[in-house]
Amino acid sequence: MSGAGLQQGDRATTSDAGVVNAVCPVCGGEKSVRRFRARDPHYGNEGWWWQRECTGCRSMFLDPMPMASDIPGFYPEEDYYAYRPASSRTRVKQALMTALGCANPTREPEFARPGRVLDFGCGAGDFLAEARDRGWQCSGVELSDRAIAAARDRGLEVRRSTTEYPEAGFDYVRANHSLEHVLDPPVVLAELYRVLKPGGTLFIGVPTRDGLAARVFGRHWWYLGAPVHPVTFSTDGLTGLLRAIGFRPVRIATNSDYGSIAGSLQIFLNRHTNRTSSDGVLFRFKPALLVGHWAARLLDLVGMGDKLEIVALKPES
Repeated sequence: MSGAGLQQGDRATTSDAGVVNAVCPVCGGEKSVRRFRARDPHYGNEGWWWQRECTGCRSMFLDPMPMASDIPGFYPEEDYYAYRPASSRTRVKQALMTALGCANPTREPEFARPGRVLDFGCGAGDFLAEARDRGWQCSGVELSDRAIAAARDRGLEVRRSTTEYPEAGFDYVRANHSLEHVLDPPVVLAELYRVLKPGGTLFIGVPTRDGLAARVFGRHWWYLGAPVHPVTFSTDGLTGLLRAIGFRPVRIATNSDYGSIAGSLQIFLNRHTNRTSSDGVLFRFKPALLVGHWAARLLDLVGMGDKLEIVALKPES
């Protein structure tokens, strides 16, 4: 299903741009403001998507929010990057970009020894396959049939829901750029808390709308990602939610890359065309991506990056 129908029938609560009663999916606040409409620059979903901002935690969310049955149709099942294992060519390209300083790996927490890890939104299992090579016992959660099949072909245990896993079964639980894809973050985080052992570690990676690129580019921001991102967290909104559930954040930082500035600028340049976000002069001119990457890294240094990473602990008791 394309997104064309979802932005057509505005709810009665969203008939103007003023403050209205619309429950925030992050903090549960009941007041929000409609900010702007955005198109999908990445995957070709049709139409325009209203973004509403919670007046409490300042997180943003789609208006109207889609139904759970709509979500699978937003993803290009054949081409979505996370649904297929990284090819050897892709791995070489990633290694080259890292060597050139144009990519940065996720800053995973450190552990004295391997244990049991659960990857929420594991896709085709690239992270889990690498973790298994380092001695971890690996499990995943994924909704895509294609991705599940690819991960299981690699010998990985992948299920469709955290509810299929027992309580306190994992030393490490991660949700790297998957939480912004769900409709009910509090429910998901409560489940991740349930399956994590006391004293265990949680890693969350999401875009944050508090970064400078998000503020400058607005509807053209690379990581806005409507409609595949129903929720765009503020840093305070997500950390507040984690604390409310019982987690104790121990590291809060950003780890941004070229998408923040170079990618957002490419979307802005493409705004009057049908080109996708990675189709344009900036992405063909690789030095521009390098400049964009290091500009984003500078924003990280001054606390204005837009790719948030949080490490949190589940208390022992």
